[in-house]
Amino acid sequence: MKKIFIAIPTTGNIRVELLSFLLNVTHNPDYLIKIDVTTSGDICNNRNYLTDRFLQTDSEWLIFIDSDIVPPMNLLDIIDNSKDIISAINFTWKDNELIPLIMKKEKMGYKLDQDIINRKENSLRVDAVGLGCFIIKREVFKKINLPYFEFIYDKKGILINGEDFNFCEKAKKAGFDIWIDKRFITNHFNIVNLKAINNMLGDLKNGK
Repeated sequence: MKKIFIAIPTTGNIRVELLSFLLNVTHNPDYLIKIDVTTSGDICNNRNYLTDRFLQTDSEWLIFIDSDIVPPMNLLDIIDNSKDIISAINFTWKDNELIPLIMKKEKMGYKLDQDIINRKENSLRVDAVGLGCFIIKREVFKKINLPYFEFIYDKKGILINGEDFNFCEKAKKAGFDIWIDKRFITNHFNIVNLKAINNMLGDLKNGK
C-alpha cells in the first residue's frame, strides 16, 4: 500500500470540487492517505510548514495541491511513473492566453516551453513547472537544504525567482529531474477578464 501525504496550502478557502476529490481518494484501498491544510500565512511558509508535517510521518510521497486546483480523479496513478518529482499539467491565464505552466530555462530567465505539449511522449523532462499539483518523493528532501521553498530577490528587493522555479532549481542541483505527465491535466479555477474572453471567442469565430 502506497503512503501518500496530500498538502494543501491555503489562506482559509478551498474549492468545493477539490474537497470532493479529497473525499474520493481517501476511500481508495490501494493508498493510505493523510491530508493537511494550512489556513493562513504566505505561500513559502505554508509549503515549508506542510513539508515539515509530511516529514514527521512515514508517508512516501508528498503531493502539493493548491486550493484553486482540482486534479483528475486518477491523479494518484501518476506515481506509477516511478519519478522522484513529477507534475500534472496545470494551466493558467496570462496575458489574455490560456497557457500550461511548463517552463524552459534560458540565459535571461524562464520562458514558456510552448513546444513540449505537442511532443508524443506522455512523460517528459522539463526545466521547471508551477507547484499547483506537484508530487515529490521523500528522498528528495534529504538532499535539499533548508528552506525548501523560498522567494529569491535581487539587491533592490525585486522578486527574481518564485518558490516554485527556485525549488525546481534546487532539486536539479541535487541531482533530480523534473517531470510532467501529459495524461494528468488539472482544473485551475481563476478570475479572468470577460472582455478578453469575448475577444478570444470572436477571433475563433472569425477563423483567426
